[in-house]
Amino acid sequence: MKVAQFQNSSDFSSSEFLSSCGSACRGRLLIGGKKREKFEPLVNNSVIGDYRIVGAGKDSRAVHLPTNKVVNCQILTSQEAHVVSQVIARLEESEKYYRGADVHELRDMVMPAECELIEEMSGRVVMFVPLHECSLHAYAQKKSFHMTEADVEPIFKQIVRILAFCHALGIIVRNLKPRKLVFDQQNRIRLENVLDCIVCDDPSDDRMVDKYCTPAFAAPEVN
Repeated sequence: MKVAQFQNSSDFSSSEFLSSCGSACRGRLLIGGKKREKFEPLVNNSVIGDYRIVGAGKDSRAVHLPTNKVVNCQILTSQEAHVVSQVIARLEESEKYYRGADVHELRDMVMPAECELIEEMSGRVVMFVPLHECSLHAYAQKKSFHMTEADVEPIFKQIVRILAFCHALGIIVRNLKPRKLVFDQQNRIRLENVLDCIVCDDPSDDRMVDKYCTPAFAAPEVN
């Protein structure tokens, strides 16, 4: 997982990696406050770092020029970029909190190592993520009534492993639903993204002060 920053906003082809996403990453991308952010959309055929954009808008695809691999790319708000950088920093020190031999595999199931975050001088942050095969929601719809316990069991075990790993690291996965879980190209389950995650200051204390919910689904006494 990499974080890069452009030295010149008009030079889309040169970038310098600022860190290997250790603990310093958490403070580098700051929350921009309540003011609504306006960033230029992605432009087809433009080059950002090692990537050539294919398509346009807030979400698109890109080609990684050194390997010719196609990836997904997305413009992040400063709040989203802050969350992602916090997750990256915690994953980088995951061996302090999780002693299992499968720590590297589980890190990839939360956020693939190939993910890259690039920050431009203009403040725009673009995240590049490997492609996935399909979501768990799409898989369940395709299987429909033909889905058996044998199909479900390995998927359920992978989800439990991911959540247990995140819990050990003090990462709270919010808004977990089948659409947010995807199959990677090795047919493993992973999180689609970490934008809904919360990283606890202390992994041993996962109590949250803020409450998160959708008003339409909140209990009457809460409204």
